[in-house]
Amino acid sequence: MFLALAVAELLDLSSSRAGLGLGTALFLAVIGAGLLWAAWRVTEGDAWARSPLVFAQLIQLGLAWNFRGDPAWLTPAIAVPALAVLAALLAPPVTRALDDDERV
Repeated sequence: MFLALAVAELLDLSSSRAGLGLGTALFLAVIGAGLLWAAWRVTEGDAWARSPLVFAQLIQLGLAWNFRGDPAWLTPAIAVPALAVLAALLAPPVTRALDDDERV
């Protein structure tokens, strides 16, 4: 999503705010690439990579709380995927798979 927002920001770039637009797009692209890399590393079994993914979902839940009721569909559209990802990342089988112990 961050990468899509970076592209959208670049498409909406205007000469009156070129610096802000480029900076925002770069920031969003770096965050998106970092989360994409962390997701890939989790699939490879690196336990450390789960932390930035969990943190990003907690930020998403905070955003959902901030947008509550304006419009009504926005809060569940943000919160439900965040809760699903948190449930998947924190599920006991995932925790066992990411554990350094070889008993999996």
